[in-house]
Amino acid sequence: MSGDAAPTDPRSAWRTLAAKIDARFAEVQARHATQMQCGAGCVSCCQSGLTVTALEAIAVVEAIEAMPRRQQSNLRQTSHTRIQSARCPLLDDQGRCSIYESRPIICRSHGLPLLQVTSADSTPELSCCILNFCDADIPEDAILDSGQLTTTVFVANQLLCSRLGISPTARFALADLLTQGRSLLPAALYTQLEQDRR
Repeated sequence: MSGDAAPTDPRSAWRTLAAKIDARFAEVQARHATQMQCGAGCVSCCQSGLTVTALEAIAVVEAIEAMPRRQQSNLRQTSHTRIQSARCPLLDDQGRCSIYESRPIICRSHGLPLLQVTSADSTPELSCCILNFCDADIPEDAILDSGQLTTTVFVANQLLCSRLGISPTARFALADLLTQGRSLLPAALYTQLEQDRR
């Protein structure tokens, strides 16, 4: 995933990155099927409290608004129970992601072994779901560099926010996006949503 040019259309850049991660995940899962336990209904990585950038907030709100009203209502009514059990509020009753096609980048990379910088001294650390690669050393070809993902999302979000005149540091909780929808978004993002629908 390295070597990508700087994005000119932030939403297109996000969709391209999402597709690349999905393809990478499928590739690793096919190659190491016996070591990967990820599947529909597994919610080990789907924790509450997740926040997203303005760029991803648009995708989340659009996905929620595209749901049938009854599904939206059911998710909103039951989200408190999921949050209380430390689960993502956007999981449905079967433990599946209700916005799967529009889920954030971090959600797409969960399950893969991630190389990430988490310490103050910038030392890269390898983290992985406790259900995956339990009985084996993590092979090099299964590792995803989360720094590349973070940089791409950061740059695309910066571009969107600079164009719309909003703070690039703004974060939006998934739970709030579910319960408040587009009313939570800055006016400029709301306008962007409307323009994209035309």
